Amino acid sequence: MKNTIGLYQNRAQTLKQLGFESYDQYLASSLWKNIKAKAYKQHGAKCRCCPAMASLFHHKHYGHDILAGKNLQGLVPLCHDCHTKIEFKDDGKKEFDMRKVNRTMQRMIRNHEKQFPKPKQPVKSSVALWDVMV
Repeated sequence: MKNTIGLYQNRAQTLKQLGFESYDQYLASSLWKNIKAKAYKQHGAKCRCCPAMASLFHHKHYGHDILAGKNLQGLVPLCHDCHTKIEFKDDGKKEFDMRKVNRTMQRMIRNHEKQFPKPKQPVKSSVALWDVMV
């Protein structure tokens, strides 16, 4: 529980440095809207854990660079259902151990990638199809 308190205290301190009184205020800000737009452009709009469209971003952690939008790698596009599965235990209580949350997310991403592998890119050839047919 100590790490949980530290995690959210650090997040609150970083948000204050960025000029926000709360996480909700941050999520309603133009800064977050701009970060989300960039993150969708970089990561795509599909949930990383299922075929659904993403409706939010999971923060892998709350470092200053992520909250300020300087590092988008710590943001993962998810649908609401997958985010709930990742952030909450079977009994409905929030999981505060970010290591467990992120491990659950990684397992769900791997399962999704096994079920829905990315299509292989066609091999580019310098030989034109017409040249082969003649």
